[in-house]
Amino acid sequence: MLEGALKAGANGYLLKDVSAEELVNAIRRAVAGQPSLSPEAARVLMKNVSEPALPHQEMTGGELEILALDGGRTLQ
Repeated sequence: MLEGALKAGANGYLLKDVSAEELVNAIRRAVAGQPSLSPEAARVLMKNVSEPALPHQEMTGGELEILALDGGRTLQ
């Protein structure tokens, strides 16, 4: 979800439990064109970037379901 939001053009990502002050500061940074990530979101992003990507991680749930139904054979 985090990576998808950033790839879609989000300028930052905050969790629901941020304080009002953190939210206001993040909005100000976004208006100024500066990124804003909560520490927890940054940890998740760094973990995902540092782990080698497997081909199936790029697939959607529906694609994985179709692949499972097909027994892993290449669809033509």
